[in-house]
Amino acid sequence: MRKVSEVQPVIKVQPVTEQKQIQRTEAREPLDEPKVSAAFDRYVQEHQPDTSVAIALRTHRPEVEGENICLAVDNQLQLDKAEALKQHLQGALMKTLNNGYISLSFKLFDHKTSTEEKKYFTASEKFEHFLELNPVVGDLKNIFGLELE
Repeated sequence: MRKVSEVQPVIKVQPVTEQKQIQRTEAREPLDEPKVSAAFDRYVQEHQPDTSVAIALRTHRPEVEGENICLAVDNQLQLDKAEALKQHLQGALMKTLNNGYISLSFKLFDHKTSTEEKKYFTASEKFEHFLELNPVVGDLKNIFGLELE
């Protein structure tokens, strides 16, 4: 073993000095809700995220205050998945909207405090909504023995 180490030269490994630099957009174009909504749509088309994230990005209008963007999501599952993609989504928004100072946040949608109408997806959510609007719907369901799918 000693002879092999004396014959073969020792190669020193040089540390890698090149590091991938994150490209930061230095521009600061003003933001508005239609631009941000269009950027979310573009993100969904280009990156094709999970279906629940795509629905979350397209369902509610984003709240834009200066460079702060807040998007409401319908449930905890959408919130968790959107938070997991937050850094990637924020970088894509910075590039698309030409503004490197964007901050992105998510919150659960509260139909009681929002002026935006809540969207109902499941049959049980739709039935509960109709029941609130007209209690007779519940009586009709019971009379005819109807069930939700």
